[in-house]
Amino acid sequence: MLAGRSTDSHKATVAGHPYVRGLLISLTNPKIMLFYVAVLPQFSGDAQNAGLQFAMLGAVNVAMEVILYGGIEIIAGIFNVRFRGSSKGAVTLSYIAGSMYMVLAGVAVADVLGGGILS
Repeated sequence: MLAGRSTDSHKATVAGHPYVRGLLISLTNPKIMLFYVAVLPQFSGDAQNAGLQFAMLGAVNVAMEVILYGGIEIIAGIFNVRFRGSSKGAVTLSYIAGSMYMVLAGVAVADVLGGGILS
């Protein structure tokens, strides 16, 4: 396979069942597993049924992620529809993105020069 070219079998794999692939990736993500093992026990308190409480905390976490990422997706869709065919809109979004990167770079430099914000 040459760089920049894809095969038909790869396209079929990528296009097929994105929800199932995303679910499997999320369930097998070691960062998520470590989060639940490291963080959730701190919130167990005096639970009589720790398994049920962990399931409830996990469900709350999933619900919050659905709300957060769903909102981001809706906003991204609105921007996509609004600026899709507009060259002026694309330029505006490029300036906004560039400005955000400059602000983030400034915060990073200020953090390094100031000895760290959190320290």
